[in-house]
Amino acid sequence: MHPDANQSKNLLAACLLSILVLVGWDFFFGGKKNGPVGDSFQNKSVPLVDQQQRSDEPPHSLLNAPPPPPKPHAPEPRVVIMSKNVKGSIGLRGVCFDDLVLLGYTKTLRDASPVRLLEKEGKHAYYGFFGWFSQECDVPHQNTVWKADHTTLSPERPVTFQWQNSKGVVFQQIVSMEEAYLFRVVQRVQNTTSAPFSLYAHGHLLRKNDPKKGGTFLLHEGPLGVFDAKLQELSYDKIAQSLNKQSFYQSCNKGWVGFTDKYWLAAFVPENTKGPFSMQFFCHGAKEGGQEEKEPFLYEATFCEKPRVLDPNHTFESSHYFFVGPKEVGVLDSYGKKYHIPHFDLAVDFGWFYFLTKPIFHALDFFKKITGNFGLAILVLTVFLKTMFFPLSYKTHASMKRLKRFQPLMTSLKERYQNDKTKLQEETLKLYRREKINPLAGFLPMLIQVPVFFALYKVLFVTIEMRHAPFFGWIDDLSSPDPTNIFTLFGVVPWGAPSFLEMGLWPVLMGFSMFCQQKLNPSPPDPVQEKMLLYAMPVMFSFMLASFPVGLVIYWTWNNVLSVGQQALITNWENKKAALQPHKKNPL
Repeated sequence: MHPDANQSKNLLAACLLSILVLVGWDFFFGGKKNGPVGDSFQNKSVPLVDQQQRSDEPPHSLLNAPPPPPKPHAPEPRVVIMSKNVKGSIGLRGVCFDDLVLLGYTKTLRDASPVRLLEKEGKHAYYGFFGWFSQECDVPHQNTVWKADHTTLSPERPVTFQWQNSKGVVFQQIVSMEEAYLFRVVQRVQNTTSAPFSLYAHGHLLRKNDPKKGGTFLLHEGPLGVFDAKLQELSYDKIAQSLNKQSFYQSCNKGWVGFTDKYWLAAFVPENTKGPFSMQFFCHGAKEGGQEEKEPFLYEATFCEKPRVLDPNHTFESSHYFFVGPKEVGVLDSYGKKYHIPHFDLAVDFGWFYFLTKPIFHALDFFKKITGNFGLAILVLTVFLKTMFFPLSYKTHASMKRLKRFQPLMTSLKERYQNDKTKLQEETLKLYRREKINPLAGFLPMLIQVPVFFALYKVLFVTIEMRHAPFFGWIDDLSSPDPTNIFTLFGVVPWGAPSFLEMGLWPVLMGFSMFCQQKLNPSPPDPVQEKMLLYAMPVMFSFMLASFPVGLVIYWTWNNVLSVGQQALITNWENKKAALQPHKKNPL
């Protein structure tokens, strides 16, 4: 086979492969994510089996949280939560965190009501509480009504909840909060009796039903945690397989555990001061006659400290953090650094390209602070990337120009060695090396863009900072597809176009800019390759990107526009350089 035929097939395969990678990478592999590079961050599979009893673990009967308390006849007394970011309340019955609303986030662009994360009632109940286990002492439980020293909890005013059992043992929970979604709970026990007893401090986060997920493989939604620098992500289905049994156990010295949604996180962060603790997941449900009832399952994430023996007339404290709020990267990073929470930023699913995705996010966030708009930040970032890769673009363009200039010489080689394929290949490779020609030069810039494309796609898709971020004109959410459709004449003729014909104006502009870019490129030697790059690829990419976040389409369009400018500049330089240099004689 002639080298040109090989070259054409290689380029065609590369084009098709890039498209398959572009569409399929995250679809098939997006759920298998690692943190930063290194074995300690590997997301390894965990057997979901009922573990045997451990010496540092309370009995399994104690690990199963009691069912939610019955509704009291009288209104339940509560402590009001007040800050600039959240509002809600804590029930004095069980000191239960079961009412929390995010003031800075609305449900949708059309629904201005704030997002509610925690609630006690309903099929999607979601709440957390702290407590103790003991087989030797009467401890408070979910139906226990505590006393509070204040009626309002704020960043400036902590609240102390207190309860005393019949023997005079005093239990306290001192709750304080920061402005940004973090509560600190100090569990204090005073043994005023004459006998020692052992107990375990613990925390329970419960969630009813399998929450509605984004329906995509691009990110993880469900149970997760970091255990001694290892990220573990589990599904609700796997936990449900071990119904009413312990489905996951991990002992560690540092970590956190909870549930994540696309944009929201609720997680316990045990503050280790006196040895390791355990973390578990459960799924609670009732069975009748071998059939599961229709009542939704109750999923549970817990932590439990090792047993402590409290001597008479002694006091011990155990402090923990409870994060419940949006997964803002800056907030997670700051808490991770301030309170030494290991890899708290991995709650944001940055995916395989973590090493690239997170720096791109920080770059966009930096440019957004300067420009005041994430759309403009994308444009500025694109200019920065194009400038950084300009030397490579220059070499690529020059190589393509040389490939076209030496096309007659390559034709001559074919004629000379038409009966000696091996010699033809050797001479062609010599020509490529001598004249510094890269036969894949026209496709290299696109290959370089692919990792940046994926990383930016991840940023737009998973970071809450991009949620509802507007641009200009009709674009009110950079993380959603372009809402317009040229096949309905932008709503003038609403004939119910099928989903594959939903294409907004920005994808059309992207396709046109891609066509212009290919038009300015030196024509490939193979006509099939030329037609594919010039006509087929812009159309395919326009339809493919129509369903992608419009911020990504804006990036690609602007990148093409800058590429057109770069190519015009490089062509002008090359033409001037060629005019000043004497023409080389044909070596043949």
